[in-house]
This record gives sequence, C-alpha cells and structure tokens, in this order.
Amino acid sequence: MSKVQKPTDRINPCLQHERRLLGCLLNYPEQITAVMGMTPPVTRETFLGVPHIALWESIESLHKEGAPVELDSLWRQIEQNGQAARFSQLGGINYLIDLQKGTDIPNAIPELLLVVQGEASRRKLAQTYPDATDAQIIGWETEDPDQIKGVRWMRDIQPQEVRWLWPGFIPAGKLTLLVGNPGLGKSTLTCEVVARLSRGIALPGAEAVPAMACALCCPEDDDGDTIRPRLDAADFDENMVCVLKDVRTIPEELPLLEQIINRYRIGLVVFDPVVSFLSGKLNAHKEQDVRRGLTPLVELAQRTGCAVLGVMHQNKQRGGQALHRAGGSVAFVGIARAAMMLGIDPDDPERRVLAPLKNNLAPESKSLRIRLETPTGHKVARVEWLGECDVTADMLNMAADDVEEQTKVREAMAIIREELAAGPKPRTEVIDRAKSEGIAPRTLRRARDRLGIPGDSTDWSLPPTQASKSAA
Repeated sequence: MSKVQKPTDRINPCLQHERRLLGCLLNYPEQITAVMGMTPPVTRETFLGVPHIALWESIESLHKEGAPVELDSLWRQIEQNGQAARFSQLGGINYLIDLQKGTDIPNAIPELLLVVQGEASRRKLAQTYPDATDAQIIGWETEDPDQIKGVRWMRDIQPQEVRWLWPGFIPAGKLTLLVGNPGLGKSTLTCEVVARLSRGIALPGAEAVPAMACALCCPEDDDGDTIRPRLDAADFDENMVCVLKDVRTIPEELPLLEQIINRYRIGLVVFDPVVSFLSGKLNAHKEQDVRRGLTPLVELAQRTGCAVLGVMHQNKQRGGQALHRAGGSVAFVGIARAAMMLGIDPDDPERRVLAPLKNNLAPESKSLRIRLETPTGHKVARVEWLGECDVTADMLNMAADDVEEQTKVREAMAIIREELAAGPKPRTEVIDRAKSEGIAPRTLRRARDRLGIPGDSTDWSLPPTQASKSAA
C-alpha cells in the first residue's frame, strides 16, 4: 500500500515561492514597509495557500499597529485571528520557524514578490479568462472548505484608504476619464501627467509619489513624430514609459495587458481615445455595450492596482449638465470612479481649465488653470500650470457651447457675405446655400441680424458697411 501524502509533501512551485518570500519577511522585518508600499499592492489574494494568507494578514496587522514582527507576537496574532488551526497539520509555530530557515538575502525580496504576484495574476487570469493557456492551478487548500466560492464576509475585509496618483483627479486601481473637445490639449495634458509620474515629480496640489512606469495606448498618434516629442517637451524619463502596440481591443486583449502591467509594474495606462479600443462588436452609444466592454477593464485595474486613464471627446449634445457630455453614452462616466473635463477658460480663450467632473472617492478638488506653451528647443507644446480657480465643469460646458455657437454664426455670416458680394439675391437662394453647408435656421437668423439684413425682405442685400467689408 502506498504511503498517503500529506499536503506538505506535494508543495507546488507557487507555494515554494510564497514560503521563501514569507521567510524573508520574517528574517528581515525591516523590509515589510517597502513591500506594503509596492504597486500592485500585496493582499490576501496574492497568496495561494490558506496558511500563507493567514500569516500575511497577521504580519500586516502587527505592522500597522507598530508592533514588532517576531515569532512570538506573530503566533499570538495568528491565534487572536482564529487562524491557528490552519497550521495544525503543518506543525503549528514550528512551521514559522521552518520558514525562517531560508537562505534568501533581503535583496531577493523584490524578485520573489514579482514571482509570487505573477503567479497570483495567472491564477486570476485562469478564473477571469478560462481560455488562457498559461495558467494551470495545482490544488492545495486554496479555499476555505466552509466557505462558498465568491462569498466574502465583511469580517474578512479590512477597510482600506483610497490610493491616489493625483489626489482628487486620478485614483490608483480605478478607471478615470479625461473629457474635452478636440484640439484643446488633452493628449498634451496626459503626456504631462505621464512625464511627472515617470520621474516621481509631484502634480499640482499633490505630494510626489515614487517614480512609476507608465504605458500609452494611442493608436491615432505616431510614436516617433508625435508622442515622443510631446513627452520630450514634458521632460519625461524614457526608461519609465512605453507604448503598447498589440493592445487594440477591449475586452479581448485584456489578458495581454494584465501580463504587461504585472511584468513591468505599470502604474498608469492611458487609452487615448478610449472609445477606439472598444470591440467592434460593441456600440459606444449603448449603455449595456459600454458596460460590457469597460467592466473587465475596471476589474483589471482593481486587481493590479494600476490606474487607467481614458481620454474622450465631448459629444455634441448642447445644454444640460457637463456630466452628460462624455462620449456616446452616459455609461462611460457612470462606470468610471473619477472624471475630469478640459475646456476653454471662460475668462481667457488662450487658457484652459481642468475641472473635476466626477469624484466618488474624495471631496471635490479645485479646478486648475493651464496654458499650453512651447518650450525653447521644442516644436510641440507642454503644460504650464497657472494655479487653482473656481471655474466648474458646468461653466466649461456652457462656455464651450457659446464658443461653438459663435463659431457657427461667423461661418454663416461668411456664407451670406459670399452670396451677396455681387449684389442682392433672393433670400431663398441664400437659405438653400446655408442649408447645404449644414447651417441651422436659428444660426442663419443670428448671422443675418448681425449683418443688419431685414428678415422680412424677399431679396437680401448687404448694408453699405458690410458690403465694403466683403469687398475688402
């Protein structure tokens, strides 16, 4: 009769790496602070073995309390958490002693953590994407036998503070949207954010965060003649920023994106514009389709701790709240945890204002004024920060409508002048020409009034002052 194997007799590679990592932390508790500050964060989901989960949570509890992480105190914490039974088949406290006998040096911790988190990511991929070929999970008490899969009791969930890359604007591990009309500098602004994060330089109104790797998905811009010059102008670290060429659709290629995030410890991914990444099977104007496409991206951000910034154009809807101007469906803003709007400063059309549009995670931040300036030696603009202001997203929305309307009125005035330059014409001919150019009747009436042409005239003609302008 063959000998019955104990769980410890068939330790798979995942558990071996976890044992080495935890053994290092027991031997070198001064490294715990650095590990807890890693991105993506270390959580209970990082570990496969239930005893390892219990051990990490006890280490975490002691560290947060400022208590020394030593064998005796650690075992008391495990007992206090009601987890001592998890170690009964492993030898109790002797299991912790065995972990300490590892030979790894402190410098091994980052690499061990990378391996353990990679294994955790592959396990998650196997659950989220059943067709993933690189994830085979070998069993060893991965779940509490008394717990039904997918159920998490609140007693097992520790309250956590929201982590921010840019407080009030971009939270870590969440989806954020940047909304604005074309040509205002949204891409230039994202390059500014990426450049500062790549060098660990504080964004306005925030404290500096450790330098982090960032990834750009920008299919509409060329890497060499557009993206690189923008980043150069913003003074970025070229060793900390990459472009992703094979991530083209959401959600089909999210497994690849997740592997990239975990392998290179990406802290921020920019989709510019995010709409172009939605699968061709999805309609950006249908709420259900938008949620079907973006929900896996939101879950990926949460799993990895990586912030996702999606850039969007405003829709053509006029009036109403600014919150409803993002993209084709309101679901874009609905599913995002934070959103901001970039618009023309109502007080100065040469300036821009970045205003909070939505923030579910913190008190609303103040808006920021910026100017796009071209630095000496560069051919593209970068962001110059001008300080806080009281301009809201709704004010930007109204100002944008006014600017758009004034532009259309000027276009209509030009058409009228062109039509009447040679002399009077039947008004029906002018109206037909304006209609063919997409000018709305209301806009045409405003243009006519500005030119001083009577509305009830059968034939339209330019007043002498306007006729001289046309001639000039």
